[in-house]
Amino acid sequence: MTEFCKNISGALCACSVFLFGNDPTNLKWLYAFLVLMALDLLLGTLEAIKNKAFKRQQLLEGLYRKVSMLMLVVVAQTIDSIHLIGETHILQRGVTGYLIGYEALSIMSHISIAGVPIPALLKNAIQNYLNKSGGEIQK
Repeated sequence: MTEFCKNISGALCACSVFLFGNDPTNLKWLYAFLVLMALDLLLGTLEAIKNKAFKRQQLLEGLYRKVSMLMLVVVAQTIDSIHLIGETHILQRGVTGYLIGYEALSIMSHISIAGVPIPALLKNAIQNYLNKSGGEIQK
């Protein structure tokens, strides 16, 4: 089992370097997004279990949504890598930054449902960032 985990983690690292280059800034954005995605999925699952509303179909829909979000980042990175916009990675960072904000708000929603108070300043800052990015929060 340990060898399997090593192989999977190695393959994921190789894919991330292939897709996002070896630029440490790009990889930091990707890792932050992946961590927030995992936390959101975990908190959503725990919330459903707590409310006795866990359904495998909802979990699969959530996983589908997360994979689709990751594919959106891959599309943005691909467009950046062929330099349609220029030499910068502005599209990939913009898409990833927006999705990081989306995941952060979703995590805060799960946390507030659990009864933990969320500072209004933090929630408003993320909401303002998403509004300036031209997106709406959809759940």
